[in-house]
Amino acid sequence: MSSSSQPFYESEKAISEYLLFHYGSSQEQCPHPEGPSEALHYPERCVSQCLQKELLGDHPRALDLGCAVGRSTFELARHCHEVVGIDYSHGFIEHANKLRIEGSLPYRFAVEGNLTQDAVAKVPDEIDRDRVRFLQGDAMHLREDLGVFDVVLMANLIDRLDDPVACLSQLSGLLKSGGQLIITSPYTWLEAYTPST
Repeated sequence: MSSSSQPFYESEKAISEYLLFHYGSSQEQCPHPEGPSEALHYPERCVSQCLQKELLGDHPRALDLGCAVGRSTFELARHCHEVVGIDYSHGFIEHANKLRIEGSLPYRFAVEGNLTQDAVAKVPDEIDRDRVRFLQGDAMHLREDLGVFDVVLMANLIDRLDDPVACLSQLSGLLKSGGQLIITSPYTWLEAYTPST
């Protein structure tokens, strides 16, 4: 497949950008001191600021829908006994699985123009990577054998789906009674992803 016809989320550019977004240091993500440092580390903050840890029972399970390259999935593993990360992108899941197995992954990101920088995506040592598994899948048509979860996280997903209602309608069968549904989104609703009808 030529790069012009390749879906964005399968491209090396997207994979590199998402590895930086999920695992890059503050300096790598925002090298300018006047930059918005409070906006960094979004995948980590989705868990640290949104998950109500005190409500979790014994051996909680979590589902990270639209997990991309997996940082929020790993962050959920700090608090949950089992975490499943699902993304539509085969490339994202391939890289997330490499991180699960190896713990780190070298990559290169664009600094500006053709200038690039080498970096290493690394799962924090204190996270038990064995609690995590990654699956390629469609958030609008999920497998029926996933089971039920104490937590479902949907970060930056809802406004990237053709049919957000199809995704949301599955949640009653996935989320335990009293479970936590965490949805974060910029709500851009770009018609390239989500039709306006």
